[in-house]
Amino acid sequence: MILITEIYKAVNQLLKNKYPKIKIYGHEVTEGFSRPSFFVSLIPVTRSNDSVNFKSKAYTIIITYFQGKADEIDNLQKADEIIELFDYFLAVNDRKLRVTGSEYEFAGEYRNILQVSINIEYLEATERTDTSSIAQEVNLK
Repeated sequence: MILITEIYKAVNQLLKNKYPKIKIYGHEVTEGFSRPSFFVSLIPVTRSNDSVNFKSKAYTIIITYFQGKADEIDNLQKADEIIELFDYFLAVNDRKLRVTGSEYEFAGEYRNILQVSINIEYLEATERTDTSSIAQEVNLK
């Protein structure tokens, strides 16, 4: 089973490896953060029981980039680099979660804060415990 925290750590590690000088924050930080910086959020999209053996899960990873100073070219380069960084799969522990789509937009009052969205989907085996009793005798007629 893949924990949400493991996905979060894998995303942060990818960003940290690509941008070692840029600080990464979670949403608990609302003020006093340094720039440039990234904020990472995980939004659950789907969690469904496909069968008694499998669950399907989907998340949207939102990476928000706060620049040191406003620069549209830097924003566009970061958008391309981050989307390329995730490519087709996100490695989490010994699994590769399928990246099904990505996009970017600009947020904020002046529409100059980059937000990249990465969509991932994966299946997980259902861990079941058999609680049925074992037959003690069988009667045949």
